[in-house]
Amino acid sequence: MAGVRALFETAWETATDLATYRRVPFPALGAAERDVLRSLAAGRTDETAAAGTEPSSACGSGCR
Repeated sequence: MAGVRALFETAWETATDLATYRRVPFPALGAAERDVLRSLAAGRTDETAAAGTEPSSACGSGCR
């Protein structure tokens, strides 16, 4: 039990304040990202879900 408590305490101390977290706008998903998520939710593999999709402009070249 001491290990669980230590893990909780560490997570609590390093957590981001909720008010700070909520100030940052969430990124919008493009059509390609939504298609990939739908494919993953349907049980397809990562490779199958991402086949033929292009990263959005928000993703840049770092997504591949």
